[in-house]
Parts: sequence; C-alpha cells; structure tokens
Amino acid sequence: MIDVSVCWNEQCYLLLELDKQGQPNYGKLLKKRREELTWSREQLAQQYGRALEQDIGADAIRMMEEYNQVPKNRQRRYILAALLGIPPLLLGLPALRQPTDPIEGMGILRRVHEPLDLAEYHAKLGYYFRQGASAAGDIFGDLVGRISLLHDTLPYVKRADQHEMTRLLCGFNTAAGKIAHEIGFHQTADRYHEKAIFLATENNLDDLQGFARWRRAVDMVDQGEYEAALAELTQAKKLGSRLPAQLNGYVSSLMAEMIVRAAQDSQDLSTALKMMDEAERAIGPGMQLNAYQTQFDRERHILDKALVRVAAPVKKLHTPNKAIQELEAGLSLPQETRRSAYRQSFCNIIQARAYIDKGQFEFATQLALDALVIVEEIHSMSYLFDIVLLYKALKTSSYKNATAVAELGVELMKAQHPELFTKKGFTSESQ
Repeated sequence: MIDVSVCWNEQCYLLLELDKQGQPNYGKLLKKRREELTWSREQLAQQYGRALEQDIGADAIRMMEEYNQVPKNRQRRYILAALLGIPPLLLGLPALRQPTDPIEGMGILRRVHEPLDLAEYHAKLGYYFRQGASAAGDIFGDLVGRISLLHDTLPYVKRADQHEMTRLLCGFNTAAGKIAHEIGFHQTADRYHEKAIFLATENNLDDLQGFARWRRAVDMVDQGEYEAALAELTQAKKLGSRLPAQLNGYVSSLMAEMIVRAAQDSQDLSTALKMMDEAERAIGPGMQLNAYQTQFDRERHILDKALVRVAAPVKKLHTPNKAIQELEAGLSLPQETRRSAYRQSFCNIIQARAYIDKGQFEFATQLALDALVIVEEIHSMSYLFDIVLLYKALKTSSYKNATAVAELGVELMKAQHPELFTKKGFTSESQ
C-alpha cells in the first residue's frame, strides 16, 4: 500500500496534550498544524467539505480546535489527517491497510462437459486485454474459470489443438496478472505472471515468454521495483531475434527508463538515450500477439523518451524544456480508447515532473490531479505510484502548504481507499 501521508515534525507531537476531560487534545493539534500551513479556518473547511461532498463552515473547524470536538467517525478523521499532512497515528487512527484480495480462493475447478470454443476464447482474451479492470461482468470469476477449464482440458485434446490452447492458457494468465495489478492486488498479479512465464518457457513460446516478462516488468515499474523490472527485461532481451520487433521496442524502451532511473552521470543518461534510439527503430504497424494488439508506435516512443528526460534521480541530468517540447510537438491522442486514456494520464505525469523541475508548481499539481481523474475513470491503479511521487515532490517544495496539494493528497486517499468515501462511511457522528 502506498502511504500518501507526509509526516511533519513527528517528534514534537509524540506526547499529545490532554484536554479538560483527560482526552488527547486532537483539536489543539489540528489548530497548530493549520496555522503552520498558514491556512484560515475557512480554507480548511472548504477543503474538508469538498472531500466530504458537504457544506462545511468555518465554525465546524472552530469547534474542533477550541473544544476538541474532532469527529469520532474514523473516515472523517482520516480525511483531516490527509488534508493537514498529519500521520494518522497522531489522530488516534491505525495505519490504513490494503483490502483483502478477492482473487484468493477463487481457483474453483469446473468440469468439462463439451469442447471449448477456441475462437470465442481468443475473442474474450482480446477483450480482457483491451478493457482491463473496466471490463463488464464477473471479471475474476470468468478469468479463473477459463484458466481452470483450459488447464483441465489441455491433456485430453488432440495434439493439433494443444499448441493453441497452451497459448491461450498463457494469455489468460497474463491477462489475469494485468487486471489484478490494475486494481491493486500486486502479489496475486505476480503469481499469475509467474505462471504465464513458466508456461511460455516450458513450451518454447518465445514470443509469449517475452510478452509475459515485459508485462510483469511494467507492473513492477508501477510499484517502484526498478531493479526487479530491469532483471525481467534483461531476460526478455536475451530472446534476441525470437522477440517480435514491436515487442522488442517496448522492452528496449522500458529498459531505457530503468537505466535512467538509476543514472548518476551524463554517461548513464547517454546509454539510456541510445537504447531509446534502438527502440525507435521498432516503430511500425500493430501486430497481433495472442489476441492482443501490440502497437509500439510513434506516440508511445515520444512519451517514453520524454520520461527519460526527467526521470533521473540526479536533477542536473533533467532537461524539462526538451521533454515538454517533444510532447507538445509530436504527441496527439485523439482516439477515445482505454489505451489513449492511459497514455494521456502518463503524458500528464511526465509534464507534471517537468513543471516541478521548472518551479511551476501550481500547474504541476493540476496535471497530477488530472492524471488521477483519468486512472480512476478507467478503474486502474497502475499510475498511482507515479502520482504519489509527484505529491511527495510537491510536499517538499515551496508550494507544500498550498490547498491544491492538500486536495491531491485527499484524492490519492480516495483512489487507494474508496471504502472511506462511501456515503455510509460519513453518516455516523458529526462533522
């Protein structure tokens, strides 16, 4: 789970004062933090009300601060903690935990009563790759059921069908990993990716092994596991000419990103840019790979190269103006598809990084908020880690006390813990 809270002066508040009733004086803590942020009560009330989708007045904040009437409702207190950048522990709250993985225990085997319609399986696999977590219906029930049926049926079909069914089985495991990752169940996602890689390797399906390794690496990058992702990509790269050209473009491009994320000098940056040039040579028309349209096109290359311009841990290696110019000059995202939405979100994240480098924090914050709106609309948590990194960068900037940054913190909490923001969660106790 990504913790969006940024601790502040924790040591000063390890021992909370008690109020007249002998209770921890959370109200005094709220007031002190609000004043440190140089916010008025009206400003805090406005942000608090926006998070609750209710009208909250400054008097409600006054009652909390002066009379320690801080809400007993845990959801409301979590929101106050996120808004003010207070560790939840200091408001008497436990750390938020990741919800129970709904995929666990779903591996129910189904009896085979009739031959599988492989054409329909191919169509469904393509649908799940395109729609991901936004696919309609019982996604996991269908995925797990199909994986079980393929697994149980495979030993009993004629040899001519076994190859196709093995490819499908590999594909459905990869799709299950992708979708589990999108909704934040990363350990389960990794297990499905491992199964796909094992199947592809054991059956000499080099194209699908490369695809499964790249897909697993993408998910690792989304969690900040850069070394593990690079190791996976290195294994994919060893397939050499057995890797389809466009897939090789994806692998080379992501490897360039991993190199630059660890870059310490201009030589490292040069190595990453050379790998981006190698990836560019793989640009071409889309290819069909196991019911999935793999398309390493020019817009994908522009996005990835722009990221390389601003992703190094050493700021002097950043060239934010080049990143912005490349995006503005060469990028066009007119299609209203899920992939385009992903790319637009990624574009916003890259631009936000560049504008943070340039000191234009207000615009960077809005770009981060826009990126978060997009990933929520497509029901994906894939870019949350990158947006959290933007939030943390803003919280260490001169713009850290801005209400827009606080709003970004609350929106991140909403994305990670939607259970806190149900109408039912806000009904008990007062403001």
